[in-house]
Amino acid sequence: GSPDQNRRALISAYRLLKQRPRSRAEIARHLERLEFDSETISKTLDSLASFGEIDDRAFASAWTDSRMGFVPAANGNVATEYAQ
Repeated sequence: GSPDQNRRALISAYRLLKQRPRSRAEIARHLERLEFDSETISKTLDSLASFGEIDDRAFASAWTDSRMGFVPAANGNVATEYAQ
């Protein structure tokens, strides 16, 4: 992608991250919906990771902890919801 495309993708990703933490896959899907090319998406995700803005392990841990507070673990909804 062009430098302008990369900049626009990074801005879009930061806007998304302002709402709440996101996984790498969520950000990729968001950028795909905005019709950024795969090279631009890859560069954006790599930049975000290098800046410490996305960390799927930390995201998964925080997400699981937050969901366990709202959804009874016995019903299996947390695992099913996380898989989405």
